[in-house]
Amino acid sequence: MARPWQFPLFPVSCAAIEGGGGFPVRRIYWVGRKYAANARETGQGDRKRPFFFTKFPDMLAPGGSAIVYPPATAD
Repeated sequence: MARPWQFPLFPVSCAAIEGGGGFPVRRIYWVGRKYAANARETGQGDRKRPFFFTKFPDMLAPGGSAIVYPPATAD
């Protein structure tokens, strides 16, 4: 049977579950906020409202794994 897609699908990213197994990850949501010193430097006062952003599921690094940097950078 022919597959309906033209390119191979991405592997499914999974987060480990305590006790064994994995949980498939489709989206990663982050919440961030500037630290107080940086907010003051940019004229935003001591407290800045949090902001939200997302990451691709292939950015998930399993616990204890090493994060490999691109060859042209060190950090």
